[in-house]
Amino acid sequence: MDENREFKIDLHTEDANDDLNSTEGTEAFDKQVKQTTKASMLFVVFTFIAVGIILFILYYNLNSKIQIINTQGSAGIASLSNEFNDKLSEFSQQFSDQQETTQALLSDLDAHLKKLNSSVSAIQTGKLDKKDLADAVKGIKKELSPLEESIKSLNEQFAGIDDETQRIAESLMKVQTGVLNNNKEISTLDAIHIDRVYFDQELKKEREFNQQNMAHASEALFSEIATLHQLIKNLEKKLVHTNIPSSQKSNTTKAPPANNPAPQPGEIVEQEID
Repeated sequence: MDENREFKIDLHTEDANDDLNSTEGTEAFDKQVKQTTKASMLFVVFTFIAVGIILFILYYNLNSKIQIINTQGSAGIASLSNEFNDKLSEFSQQFSDQQETTQALLSDLDAHLKKLNSSVSAIQTGKLDKKDLADAVKGIKKELSPLEESIKSLNEQFAGIDDETQRIAESLMKVQTGVLNNNKEISTLDAIHIDRVYFDQELKKEREFNQQNMAHASEALFSEIATLHQLIKNLEKKLVHTNIPSSQKSNTTKAPPANNPAPQPGEIVEQEID
């Protein structure tokens, strides 16, 4: 009986130990599961935080770069506008001074032409000897020389004005090309939705304003240049049509020798002047 009782006691003790071990294993497993779940949650949270920080840094860098480009573009446009206005004012002042000088020179040229015409008329209608005729022709040629130099100088000055206008137009085209390139770069960086409506509107307004100013200034400038060119051409035509007697003899007549044949119609008769 004692042996059976002891044996029963031993069986009961072993079952109790098994239950205890099973309970401890379950608690350890639950604890391990909780730790694994907690670690997974922490990993997910840290991953989201890291992704958020990376996205924020990328957005901040992108936004900063776009702001820099916008600032540079606006500064470039403002600088272009100021430079264009300064150049236009300076060029307008130079052109105004040049126009006044040209008008004075044209008036002087016209006075010289009138004087030349009077001299030619006096030579054609007057009775001059060879010496007086030669002196008159020499004086007319002397008067023509500064006129030709003045016209040549005017043509050179207008050629310089044309070159300066062309250089200004080329500079404006280069700056406008740079603005377009900045706009393309902003469009490329626009991977994240950024509202650029205000910048585009201001850029468009500034570009249209500069184009209108350039068009009006160029139109007025070319109109003035064309007018002055026409005045110079008219003076050149007057110079060409002016009859200068380089080798014409005086109309003073003398009885021809008896042995000279009668002149043919349209033939110039050379006569000796006393």
